[in-house]
Amino acid sequence: MENLKAILTQANMSFDDVVQTRIYLKEIGDFQKVNEIYAGYFEKNYPARSTLQAAALPRNAQVEIEMIAIRA
Repeated sequence: MENLKAILTQANMSFDDVVQTRIYLKEIGDFQKVNEIYAGYFEKNYPARSTLQAAALPRNAQVEIEMIAIRA
């Protein structure tokens, strides 16, 4: 989430501009922990989100998150 925050900041945007996210988890059992961390980055409306388990992620990652943000 800190990497995504840096990318948004570089584009003069914030998590308030995010409208959709996709979260891929290597282990679906990590959902609750990831959800708690994720929620801490949003102050008002949460974006549309889907969370999926993936058999394998690049670089043997445990979590991969992609976001779509729109500048209003």
